[in-house]
Amino acid sequence: MKRNLSLYLLAFACILTTSCKKEIDEAPDAVESGEVSVSALTATINGSFNGYTNSDYAYATFGILYCPSSDKSESVFQSWKDGNDKPECQILKNGTISTKGSFTAKIENLTPDTEYDYCLFFLSEDKTRREIGEIQKMKTAAFNPAFNIDGSVDIMHYTATVNGILSSIDANDLNLCTIGMVLSDTEEIDPNTGRSFAIDTKDMSSDGSFSIQFSDLRVGHSYWYKPYVKINQTGEYALGQLRSFTTESADDMMVDLGLSVKWADWDLGTDDRKIPAPGYAWGHLISYGNKYHKLQLSQYKYWDSSKGKYVEIGSDICGTEYDVAHYLLGGKWRMPRKTEVEELFNLNITVIDIEGADGNDYGLRFTADNGNFIEMTSTLRWTGNLCDSLDYVSYWGVDTDAYTPYMYNSNIAMYKDAYLKVLYSRECEAVIRPVWDPNM
Repeated sequence: MKRNLSLYLLAFACILTTSCKKEIDEAPDAVESGEVSVSALTATINGSFNGYTNSDYAYATFGILYCPSSDKSESVFQSWKDGNDKPECQILKNGTISTKGSFTAKIENLTPDTEYDYCLFFLSEDKTRREIGEIQKMKTAAFNPAFNIDGSVDIMHYTATVNGILSSIDANDLNLCTIGMVLSDTEEIDPNTGRSFAIDTKDMSSDGSFSIQFSDLRVGHSYWYKPYVKINQTGEYALGQLRSFTTESADDMMVDLGLSVKWADWDLGTDDRKIPAPGYAWGHLISYGNKYHKLQLSQYKYWDSSKGKYVEIGSDICGTEYDVAHYLLGGKWRMPRKTEVEELFNLNITVIDIEGADGNDYGLRFTADNGNFIEMTSTLRWTGNLCDSLDYVSYWGVDTDAYTPYMYNSNIAMYKDAYLKVLYSRECEAVIRPVWDPNM
């Protein structure tokens, strides 16, 4: 009797063990898609994975298979379930799963106004079990951002600030785009070749309002611009309305000091002493923003690396194609010559308190007999002339056979006996104070 009871218990234990093993191996594995929320470029999908173990929830992969809708979608998704790790669809693996099986994931960089097929999937930690849910459909929204540019522009000589409001764009899409304006000196604006001024979306107000400043503009010049939203993934643009403005004339910049030329009352590139004036390498028409520092020779346009020498552009570039003051201001404006700086320093000079962008609190005032004056913060500025002798070549120079441009200094400690110096080689970026030449 005891033997029969033992056999009975053993048989029951075997049946129980087999039943438990089967229940684990054949868990319900219910994969259900739930709510989906779409924008033009994203889709947020919620679902559930029911009946999985705590170990699965902790270590398995839960995600989404998706592709543009087609008759092939079912077979493509099934191929993944059958072990194909490179199906003809996209695989999102970074969804969030809870210990209760609820799941959410966001798909980004979708194509606007497009229908997609998708399904949720489960992949066990050891890669031996794969499950997919029912195939669902979703359609992204159209991509139609709207701009409101009121046309008012804060126009200066070298800058112009435009305000606008961007609307009709989902916050999810905004994070996948670049917002800005494209600027051109013709009405034919190509966002791929025009000057682009982008903004950080963090600087936009909650209502979508933003402000963009166009910089490095030519004085008295007409410009056209369009606001844009660029989809970063594809490089596609949505453009706003074409508008235009003209920068202020240079005529109100000139000061008559009774000299051979008239001097500008501001340094080139700025309308305010508290805003740093850009520095330019000698002969460059653009600034790299490295004021009083040498550019890499590969950045300097007039350096011949094959010969290890400067490309000669003339000993006097005033008013030429290499004169950035003439390029930006036009007309009779240009860089000053050495002789004109010497004229300036023969005027009555006084040291003044002047707040400059470089943090200095002093500078020089040059006063003419007619009472007119200009002021300069303490700094070095280019002339358009190379020095007269190789004896003046600075140790900064890389080409010992080359002449170095003259600079002048409005530093209180140096102006009386050392206002014309040869301190920097041509690839250094320094400030320029323009002059107006009546004889040009």
